[in-house]
Amino acid sequence: MRYITAQEGVVIPLGRQGENEVTTIKFDVSGWAEEYGDGAFELLHERCMDSAPYACPISVDTANEVIEWVVRNSDTAYKGRGTAQLVYIVNASVAKSVLYYTSTLASIDADMEFPDPYEDWLVQMHEDAEYVREHYEGALEAQENAEAWAVGQRSGEDVSEDDATYHNNSKWYSALAAENGEAWAVGQRNGVDVESSAAEYHNNSKWYAQQSAASAQESYDSADLSRQYMLQASEFVGSPLTATTKSAMTDTTRVYVYVGSESGMTSGHWYYHNGTAWTDGGVYNSVADDIATTTDIDNLLYS
Repeated sequence: MRYITAQEGVVIPLGRQGENEVTTIKFDVSGWAEEYGDGAFELLHERCMDSAPYACPISVDTANEVIEWVVRNSDTAYKGRGTAQLVYIVNASVAKSVLYYTSTLASIDADMEFPDPYEDWLVQMHEDAEYVREHYEGALEAQENAEAWAVGQRSGEDVSEDDATYHNNSKWYSALAAENGEAWAVGQRNGVDVESSAAEYHNNSKWYAQQSAASAQESYDSADLSRQYMLQASEFVGSPLTATTKSAMTDTTRVYVYVGSESGMTSGHWYYHNGTAWTDGGVYNSVADDIATTTDIDNLLYS
């Protein structure tokens, strides 16, 4: 078998008159489906003595996006130049390739009769129809089995739960999934309690629900603490003041950043008055512990 790749502007040699199925012409159709959508290919060939083109039997390699034309003796009936063209049909849309030129060389038995190319095309259409019919019947059988198995049957007969085939149908799987789903939701598997230390426990919905609840509570507590700090700070007016001694913190309506070294007080923390005593609000900022002077605090707060 000779394999020839069709190229634009290059004459395609089909062989000599009467040669049959010894030459395969390949057409690169990469990108056609992507550009135009899913469709069907057709190859038209017009021999040098023809007044109209005819459709050639072809095979489509969808994986490699290649069309193959096995040249028959009906295609090489006449010596001389011919023309070929690919046609791609997508619903009502029709796309066409460039024109390819073919060549058939003379043979000693040029006067013999050759088959009608239309007959070759009909044979392929018949073969394709048989292929589709067989696969269609197989699809119908598969659909019937699927519908039967969905209710615990096979070929119309009830299947025992002890039968291995029963465990391959959707009814069994759906029932098992429902049972496990309900059991795991309460920390069980197959009706038996699962310890929280077991890996299976961490795969069920109860554990995830508990973890989600715990995380939500932590987030709420954190947000609530932040809200309390904001409310406390909002009760005071003006920018924070600095103080090196507790006795210097005389204005109970203001917030102080303490930078001294007295016992019971922490340098770098901010303090607010709760109506009875000065209360530690925590580290004022990430660099407060490193601040040693009032000037440094003032530079930080008002720069």
